[in-house]
Order: sequence, then C-alpha cells, then structure tokens
Amino acid sequence: MIFFTNDDKPGVIGGIGTVLGKCNVNIAGMHLGRERQGGRALALLLVDDPVRTEVIEQVRKLANILSAKVVRV
Repeated sequence: MIFFTNDDKPGVIGGIGTVLGKCNVNIAGMHLGRERQGGRALALLLVDDPVRTEVIEQVRKLANILSAKVVRV
C-alpha cells in the first residue's frame, strides 16, 4: 500500500496516477479523505505489487504532496 498526505488541490491524484502508470504500478483500490475542502487530505492506495523506493521518491516530488510512504501489512 501507499499512504500519502497532500494539500487538497486539483490534479494531485492525476499526478500520482501518472507517476505510478509510468513506473508500471497498478492501483487495485483507493481510499481518500480530507479535513475540509482545500485543506489537508490523505489517501491510501492498494497496489498489486511491492513499490520500489524510487517510485515513492517521484511521488514525494509532486506538487502539493506533503508525505508519501509504503505501508506493508
């Protein structure tokens, strides 16, 4: 899974999807939440395969991303 927090702005989810698609990471499920419109938001992405560190680094560099990390359970 990938957990990230971000500023609630248009294009954040699209940017993450673009990075994951280019890195051949398939999203199996997605859960989103936010404290208020335009405030801080979070997401948990379920993915099919383990995510490489380089992929998370690319996500962290996207505009409006506050944090991103891989969660293994």
